[in-house]
Amino acid sequence: AAMEYWNGSAWVPYLAGTYAQIPGDGDSTDAETANLLVRVPLVNDILLEAAAGETFTLTARSMGATVATGTASIGTATIKDDGTGTVFSSSVNLATASTPVTAIVDTTTPPNDDRVLVSNVRVNENGGFAAFSVTSANAQTVFFNTVATGSGTGIAGSADIGTTIEYWNAATATWVTYVATSGVAMTAGQTLSVRVTIINDGTVEGPETFTLQARTANGATAGTLLGSGIGTIVEDGSGSSFATIAPITVNEASPYVVFTINQALGKPITLSLEATTAAESNAIDNATIGASDNGTNDLNNALQYWNGGLWVNYVPGSVITTPTNTGLLVRVAMYYQEAYEGPETFTLRVADAAGNTIGYGVATIMDNGTGTLFTGNATVTDASAAYAAATTDAEKAAALELWRQSSEDKSNIIIAGSVGVFYKAENGSYYVTGTLASATGGNLTS
Repeated sequence: AAMEYWNGSAWVPYLAGTYAQIPGDGDSTDAETANLLVRVPLVNDILLEAAAGETFTLTARSMGATVATGTASIGTATIKDDGTGTVFSSSVNLATASTPVTAIVDTTTPPNDDRVLVSNVRVNENGGFAAFSVTSANAQTVFFNTVATGSGTGIAGSADIGTTIEYWNAATATWVTYVATSGVAMTAGQTLSVRVTIINDGTVEGPETFTLQARTANGATAGTLLGSGIGTIVEDGSGSSFATIAPITVNEASPYVVFTINQALGKPITLSLEATTAAESNAIDNATIGASDNGTNDLNNALQYWNGGLWVNYVPGSVITTPTNTGLLVRVAMYYQEAYEGPETFTLRVADAAGNTIGYGVATIMDNGTGTLFTGNATVTDASAAYAAATTDAEKAAALELWRQSSEDKSNIIIAGSVGVFYKAENGSYYVTGTLASATGGNLTS
């Protein structure tokens, strides 16, 4: 490799077989410590190599010495591509009267990391699937394997996990069976959702673990291990459960698309909208997501969820908990487009609190007279929860009005909640006892 050394004012090429002068600091003091900086260019080959790194040496001999007779000083450099190691700047700290020239470490450029990052997963035995997030820093083909780990009864074997691995294909908006002989071609920076079937054997066993490997070749020991994640199967209800979200075909005239998230009951989740990535030649196009009705966007980028009595704005990235006894309704507003566009799709992504995908809901927008028309309304299922979740006077009034409208054929006492008892009078007015009484109704105390 072409070497350069610092001559006191600039980097200059080193010519093989010649001598490099160690620069001084410019003063008249003799026998001061001095450094000779030598640098070698590195090639970023974008592929993860030896875990311990790759090494080479630099040999220096004093003037007049030969390979056979001179005493050599040897320095060893280790090249790392796993996110560790120093990144050097092209600049230097110049020598002064009291200090020699030194190299500068670049603290702003992140170290190169060619690993594939695989998340760890904690899943309930009846959760259906263990869902891993796999992120590749580089464009490369990745091969997956499941390997039993742990010890004793803590090993997740063939009776605990299935042999089939699936991954989410954003172009077709479907789970695709992984083919071991071909791997998965990943793009630089891509995060892939990969799932493994969990078998509920009905036997109390305690936590069991297995590993999902990402490698450069097919086989549990083939090629280079790019990364791995541990899946832990538990029976105490603390793990994640895979959500089921029925696909939706919606008419463009519908003001909303409403998804129903089932199975993952009483679990912490996060929500996000994701565009599909079908090719332009595909019969179904990709819906455009955006904040404004600008004539191009097909739907809004803000989600709402039903808390039992109110539609609540979902804060992106926040963790919410699904109901324990029913599915969670999630909606997004749609924009009406006058021009005919044909079918367009997008997805609702549901993840656990750790960010691992536990379900996708696929919606197809139709503008040919077919598809469901959603009103965006929902049935009040938990009056006290809706009122307790309200924070503003307007939200509280809206919650009480929903109860009143949904309870006109019931008795005067509607529900006893943690914040008081709600009543509907014969004239249709609504009232609430306690400190959170309705501002427009009487404060009943008995």
